[in-house]
Amino acid sequence: MKYSSPRFDRLDEDKRYRVIRATIDEFASCGYEAANINKIAKKAHISVGSLYKYFESKEDLFLYVIQLSSDLIEEELRAINEIPFMSVESKIEKVLRIILRTNREQNSLIRLYLELISSSNNDMTEQLSFNLETFSSQCYREILTNGQTTGEVRA
Repeated sequence: MKYSSPRFDRLDEDKRYRVIRATIDEFASCGYEAANINKIAKKAHISVGSLYKYFESKEDLFLYVIQLSSDLIEEELRAINEIPFMSVESKIEKVLRIILRTNREQNSLIRLYLELISSSNNDMTEQLSFNLETFSSQCYREILTNGQTTGEVRA
């Protein structure tokens, strides 16, 4: 699903980064309900009107940064499954290292995810947590299925 407008996609990289960083910081520190669009715009050095031209709502802005961060993690997990001739144990170790590194380096994103799963907005929570958890479980399933094929894991 697309949460941003084409106008946001055309912004220069620096401006997009400022909006994303300000959004992550605000939602992670205040939670979804208390997050303030005015503060996000101010921190990103843009007007509130511009922010609403990039995203239709506060929810779309929140969903955008959640989707963006999950896409980054999915890329890394997908790359692990594509490594040939690597043992199941090594692949699972790499997955766990990604999780640990992400927890350490991206603590704002982790707080954002925790905000998501504790949010009172059930439809939004269900949709995103389902997407994130589905991809993670598919990654583990693929690792184990490949391990069964190579004989490393019992059927």
